[in-house]
Amino acid sequence: MKMINKVSSIVVSIIISTATAYTQDDLPRYIESKDHSIMITVDAQTVSPNIILKWASNDLVLKYEIYRKELQSNRWGKPIAILEGIQDNYTDKDIQIGIVYEYQIVGLNFGSLIFRLKDKEGNPYDSSAGVYFNSFGYAIAGIEVGPFDNNGVALILLDETLETPEFNQLFDEYEYELMRDGWGVIRKYAPRAENFDKNKVSNTKLIIASEKEDDPHNIKTLIMFGRIAVAYSGDFAPDGHSDHMGAWPADMYYGNFEEFLWTDFLVNNISASRKENHNIPNDGRFDRSYLDNEAIDMQIGRVDFYNLPAFKSTEKDLLKYYIEKNMRYRRGEIPLNYRGLVSDNFPTRNYEEGFASSGWRNLASLLGYENVSELNWPQTLTTENYLWAYGCGSGYYNFADHIGNTEYMASTDIRAIFTMLLGSYFGDWDSRDNLLRSAIASSPSILTSSWAGRPHWYYHQMALGLPIGYSTRLSMNNFNVYKPYRYYFKGLDSLPSQEGKHKRGVHIALMGDPTLRMYLNEVPPLNSINITTNGSNVKISWNLHQDTSIKYTIYKAQGNGGHFARLNKMPQRINEFIDDNPIQGLQYYLVKPVKLIKTNGGLVYYTGRGAFQKFTFVNIAESKDLEFNFKAFPNPAHSYLSFKFLLPKPAETSIDIIDFSGKPIKTIYYGLLGATEHQFIMDLNEIDFYPGIYFAKINAGQFIKVIKFVFTEN
Repeated sequence: MKMINKVSSIVVSIIISTATAYTQDDLPRYIESKDHSIMITVDAQTVSPNIILKWASNDLVLKYEIYRKELQSNRWGKPIAILEGIQDNYTDKDIQIGIVYEYQIVGLNFGSLIFRLKDKEGNPYDSSAGVYFNSFGYAIAGIEVGPFDNNGVALILLDETLETPEFNQLFDEYEYELMRDGWGVIRKYAPRAENFDKNKVSNTKLIIASEKEDDPHNIKTLIMFGRIAVAYSGDFAPDGHSDHMGAWPADMYYGNFEEFLWTDFLVNNISASRKENHNIPNDGRFDRSYLDNEAIDMQIGRVDFYNLPAFKSTEKDLLKYYIEKNMRYRRGEIPLNYRGLVSDNFPTRNYEEGFASSGWRNLASLLGYENVSELNWPQTLTTENYLWAYGCGSGYYNFADHIGNTEYMASTDIRAIFTMLLGSYFGDWDSRDNLLRSAIASSPSILTSSWAGRPHWYYHQMALGLPIGYSTRLSMNNFNVYKPYRYYFKGLDSLPSQEGKHKRGVHIALMGDPTLRMYLNEVPPLNSINITTNGSNVKISWNLHQDTSIKYTIYKAQGNGGHFARLNKMPQRINEFIDDNPIQGLQYYLVKPVKLIKTNGGLVYYTGRGAFQKFTFVNIAESKDLEFNFKAFPNPAHSYLSFKFLLPKPAETSIDIIDFSGKPIKTIYYGLLGATEHQFIMDLNEIDFYPGIYFAKINAGQFIKVIKFVFTEN
């Protein structure tokens, strides 16, 4: 990272000249990273109604400007309020229930920085000067808004070597969890590329583009697992090091479909010490360093554990562990504390960018500023659970000072879920023992990491229940809607400095699963639904939760990998739904529980894990073509067991669990079922099971079958 003490002597003299009215003792205190952020807590009241914004007070602030816009707008317009610097709250009374509002708070500040100068003999020395600067804070808020459930379809792209029985079962379970969260899922395999291979990059892009072309509006998310070919692009060094100048890994390429942007004939640079960064004409590494005009169409994340020798586990074992902890998080099996940690080891008095403001700004907007603390990363996260953690420090490919190295990630428990890290070199995430990738390989819980500071990231939308991929795409496309800092080097009447570096850089990437979201288990799950048909319509029914505040939304997806479209406009307290217009053939029905919860985004209708069934709608006359089957998965099971079966004709049906001695334990279902495919889910945590062997028996008229399954402890 380049320090501000390398700023030109011309700029330094200008800054000092603006501060001549101040003696060294009169200057304000030094600027810290936190000073670039306005840390916002959101409260909402339904009686008036109004939205209350509160923020941490700051002695450097002279005044505040409050802006508001709609979520999908890119323009803030004029401020809705201007406040004195001593104020620390604002109440917006001009709101409507059910509308989402996004807020920007801009502070005008005066503080001190350190500059490196030279005396008459050419000897360097440090000098302080006062500067005006802007700080920024962002929040998203509403009352009775949501649910935000238009997930679309996730394209899961797997390294071709993962096409094995073991991983097929593992990804079946993972996809099952995604579908319970409302994602349509398509699984494809791509060529493995351990080293840069332009042909495999091209072939991988063709797979993605083909799927996107088939369903351009609904395929919104790309999740890459394993060693998917890494695209490279650019001629730049976002970390500021001259020996790191060239092409950087560019997952952005897979989310943009304007191929004319990706030229490969301009850059000719082999100066970087890492050969993978070399970029010459026609080598398959692209010229583009930055993209324009919101060019990224997909929410992208990568889970890649290739070339992490500091971990004693194999690449496939690390991937298996990641999927398992991912599913544990979704099922509420990982302890959570809704608080954030910031470990800032780049003092802003020397680094004008305030890298850690990405931590302060985002974590406050997601958790409330009272729940964010500056703490030592390794000492704290070894024993205490945090939902979010930010850490920055001088670094190399495999470490960041005062945060840790890859060996630390491999050998020590780090108890966070979502992380941001910043330091030199390791933003080049395809490197050996890379720190960003090692973070998500660690145990027991880290699921995402991003290189946040060049540029800064913006995650505040997750307070409403949007997935982290939404914020990833927004951060990739952001140019001037969201700002991290701004300086006025000639005084307030001058043009301000640039507002952050390397915006829309092709290196921006999320390590981890982009479908993850917060507050997933604040709503009790729904574990099973029943489907019956009379040949003209389909009835979906379920048991109401005892909590009367729980409502339900119903969805339908056509065919495998289809988008789940909501069938009822608003959540309802109902226990059945009639689909009067079923589609001939395969479809999925999904019911999700919904609860109005309070987050740092106000009062939000939040969806929990739902239950779905695969259903083939056929006429009774055509049912003779169906063939009876009965299956259970996963097996062995420790959390849930899903039963799938197909009835050739309507029948009174019972599904019973029997222990090894033949004693009945529980009836999963009893009732009339139609001639189609069915699925029921049994939550094993709700039954007093002991580890061992059990049997599931289905009795559907002439169709009877018994299957064995094994119950294991976590």
